[in-house]
Amino acid sequence: MNDSLVMNDSVAPAFTAFVGIDVSKQTLDWTLLVEGKIRLQKQTANTAAAIEAILSELTTAHPVAQTLFCLEHTGIYQSFLLQTLHAHACPIWLESALRINHSMGIVRGKSDAMDAVRIARYAYKHHSDARLWQPQSQTLTRLSHLAALRERLLQSQTALRTAFCEQQPYLTGQLNAELEHHSRRTGTPQPPHPDRPGQRPQRH
Repeated sequence: MNDSLVMNDSVAPAFTAFVGIDVSKQTLDWTLLVEGKIRLQKQTANTAAAIEAILSELTTAHPVAQTLFCLEHTGIYQSFLLQTLHAHACPIWLESALRINHSMGIVRGKSDAMDAVRIARYAYKHHSDARLWQPQSQTLTRLSHLAALRERLLQSQTALRTAFCEQQPYLTGQLNAELEHHSRRTGTPQPPHPDRPGQRPQRH
């Protein structure tokens, strides 16, 4: 699910600088393009303080209003970045990874730093198509985060249920009873036990 995703259909202003940002859980990779040439490449921590610091560096030489910041959808990991960029009135283009990858065709090599360069070049070449991002209301943002958390919890529950079902036929006695007891408390469905009536015994 997109994190606080709202697009502004107004025509994008004229830009003279383009920043591509590759987002991961712990770090951000930045590339600045001016006139199609790389002027800066840097990696920072994915924290509000680190983002503030590099924004100060970037906007010293290039006015914020003329700099387009482009990044791919990455869910919750982009939260600090979007909040900080928006607080500084930075033009933000939140684009799908599929579109960026499709525009590049077949490329060799992959790293976070290289991805930031590709995103910056995509913004430079296609900035006339940019749809600028605006934040959702607080209510919609909260619902988006809750829905994403629910999805992750359901995935974890499925993984735990699978592990339990795979090992239970091989357990007997008190250990199996304890596992069944705790599984019932957590709502994990009980698989049929091979020693129960009506079940085919396991072959050893």
